[in-house]
Amino acid sequence: MARKRVFEVVNNNPNKKGVRVGSRDYRFGKNGVFTVQDPDVGREIRDNHDLDTVVNEVEMSTQTEPGHNYTFSGFRIPEEYGGYKRVKVKTADGHTYVSEAVAIEEGLEIIHSEKKRSKTRRLKRREAQGE
Repeated sequence: MARKRVFEVVNNNPNKKGVRVGSRDYRFGKNGVFTVQDPDVGREIRDNHDLDTVVNEVEMSTQTEPGHNYTFSGFRIPEEYGGYKRVKVKTADGHTYVSEAVAIEEGLEIIHSEKKRSKTRRLKRREAQGE
């Protein structure tokens, strides 16, 4: 699986619509973010627009599926953020959901959800008991 390094540029100034680098304009999307694949452009934005923008260097998956002409891509969540797995933990006023890594690290009590039994399983059990 190939990985590609890209620069994610995040807008901190709501009045700013884009960034000009050299002779090219880069416009922020609806969520105030755009990505740049050229490392020189990413570094130039980081150096010249330091107060208005935040530039993050991220890894992006470039794996293609057989039979498709486009790339399935997504940003990989680093392990320091706990990955994707969320668990339900007990708090003083009820419960909340946090990443599994944080729950284990902070020693929080994980609430395991009880699996509901299917109707067919109940019927089979009743038949076995002779009801």
